[in-house]
Amino acid sequence: MDRYSEITNKNQREIVLLKAFPCVWGKCSFCDYILDNSNFEDEINKLNFEVLENITGKYKVLEVINSGSCFELPKATLSKIKEIIKEKKIEKLFAKNVSGEKFEKQLDKFLEFYSETIKDGTLDKDSILMRVTGSQDRNLYRIMDSGVKITKGNQTYYIYMEVVTADKEHPENKGIQIIDLATKKAYNDRYFLWHSKQGIYTQEKSCEDYQTMLIYGNLREYYPVDRELSAQYFTDFIKRSTDYKELQAEIGKPNGELTEDEIFVFEITQGVDEKTYVTCETCGDEIIRIKLVNEEEVLETIYEKDLEND
Repeated sequence: MDRYSEITNKNQREIVLLKAFPCVWGKCSFCDYILDNSNFEDEINKLNFEVLENITGKYKVLEVINSGSCFELPKATLSKIKEIIKEKKIEKLFAKNVSGEKFEKQLDKFLEFYSETIKDGTLDKDSILMRVTGSQDRNLYRIMDSGVKITKGNQTYYIYMEVVTADKEHPENKGIQIIDLATKKAYNDRYFLWHSKQGIYTQEKSCEDYQTMLIYGNLREYYPVDRELSAQYFTDFIKRSTDYKELQAEIGKPNGELTEDEIFVFEITQGVDEKTYVTCETCGDEIIRIKLVNEEEVLETIYEKDLEND
């Protein structure tokens, strides 16, 4: 079996296939990687070290594949990979568009927090949640994300990862986009969210570098806008126009979205004594529904287009 190769055309890189322990999930009937794992750690490390010696660093990009996830590689192999990355000056572990000075600071903070918390912790295989979104055509665009629980002693942590595995139009996006590590305290907070922007994060407490809002039970990112709005404004506006662009021209951008590019959220600050919002549902540039909501429920439908007569 050839365990080292080079991709010399598009997205040039070195690629290695390493041996690992059996996958902790082990329930995918289609997977033939089970034929390439082992329970003998010394045997695994010996083979992997020989394979890793082939790496030259000529492209500064390394792709590592194994018969499971990185969690199934022995610690000695992981340490060897880290050593080679430094020695050969491998640069691309994350997607190219995620790198930069800000990313380097995030990485330093993450590694420090990781060392103090979940290093050598135990992966809870029953907590693994993985999904694939975007186009299922591997040649166009595909994105995967997963979440997992890790315990160390009597402490519990959660980690989230988002990876773009294919992007034909923007190949520089391919790679790890987000890693987010949270304490149990942060994860259980009512307003906790995983980060949605590219980078690497630690959350000892939730909402330290972002804000969220609850829209009748649905948690979303919140972006503050300096203005005062009332529910009456939307009642008056919809009597004269259903043009969403006109609405935005008058009051500015929304505080967030309930569904992307379809239902927009505006915070109500006048005449209310609790967190209150207006959701504005659109079809193209036309407003088709406006609701007044709080954190738990829909309070009132201000406007709804008569779809049956259209």
